[in-house]
Amino acid sequence: MGRLYRKMEENINITQAGFRGNRGTCDHIFNMRTIIEKSREYNVDLYSCFIDYSKAFDCVEHQELWKIMGEMGFPLHLIQIIRELYSHQMSAVRTCDDTSDWFDIRQGVRQGCILLLCLNIC
Repeated sequence: MGRLYRKMEENINITQAGFRGNRGTCDHIFNMRTIIEKSREYNVDLYSCFIDYSKAFDCVEHQELWKIMGEMGFPLHLIQIIRELYSHQMSAVRTCDDTSDWFDIRQGVRQGCILLLCLNIC
């Protein structure tokens, strides 16, 4: 895990605050608040756009992720370990009376998975 974290830190943008040690989103909140206050002080219009990426991680295609990690210089053996973690995933949908047939999962990142960090740099 340490090697994976180090490689991510090498590639991650300096503006990324979430999911990183010794950094937090409080700095970004402070900066946004300062910008708002200054726009009011100088009577300047300010436009902001906030995008909800809450379901974005459900759409990540695994093959594309392995490709991007390779292009970013992640060691092949680390990519293979993570690929193995995500290979042969199966799921089924259960309702009150029935369970669907099992199906392959070829996209999405598990909640709390180390790859969430990687996705922030991809």
